[in-house]
Amino acid sequence: MVLLTIRELKKQAGPSPHSDRFRAQLSGLGQKTTKTGNPFYEVKFADAEESLVLRVWNNTPMFQFCSELQEKRFYEVTGDFALGND
Repeated sequence: MVLLTIRELKKQAGPSPHSDRFRAQLSGLGQKTTKTGNPFYEVKFADAEESLVLRVWNNTPMFQFCSELQEKRFYEVTGDFALGND
């Protein structure tokens, strides 16, 4: 798996998930609630060129991990990425 910039990740994104990884600084982290009352995290990463907002739903294994993230730290993020519907 090749290490991408956020810009490259966005260019590759499509309707089907694709396994990729990137390194970036955590520039924002907030817990929100859906219209149906389910909690989720909105996680914003930024690198030298762009930023990317990821949503982590409460029914995924990474939800609990998000509470341990710290803003302004750098992370390597690996996952299956696809375009959202918003």
